[in-house]
Amino acid sequence: MAQLLGLDVDAVARGRAELLSGQVVYERVRRVGGGRPRAEKKRPRS
Repeated sequence: MAQLLGLDVDAVARGRAELLSGQVVYERVRRVGGGRPRAEKKRPRS
């Protein structure tokens, strides 16, 4: 399936295992801490 869709085999395997385990968090797209860091830091409050 991964090769057919041009996706990473390991990513598909992790997703399948997550779905089969029943431990899916529907509110989030990424894990906590995942994704790119902010381009700019927040300014400190004065």
